[in-house]
Amino acid sequence: MTSPVAYWHVPDLEAKLAEVTAAGATVKEPAHDVGGGRLVATVTDPDGIDRFAARTGFDPRALATPYRWFRISPRRIQAWREVNELPDRELMRDGRWLV
Repeated sequence: MTSPVAYWHVPDLEAKLAEVTAAGATVKEPAHDVGGGRLVATVTDPDGIDRFAARTGFDPRALATPYRWFRISPRRIQAWREVNELPDRELMRDGRWLV
């Protein structure tokens, strides 16, 4: 079990793959076009599940059924309720909190 990080968009997929593999990740599925020019790749983090278990006290590897979990690193977060909240609704931009 590994810890995926979802990147919705990166300017340079090959550069990001080089960065994460240099940090210890392994390419599970190399970059490929899934249609419309959209490139997708999958990498695994060999230490991700150990860090998760240490921090939470829960190790999904002990479960009898498969358990999927995701570590999401958002780049942009917006508050949204209604039209009256349109101004200044951005809470995070480029991975940095604004509030």
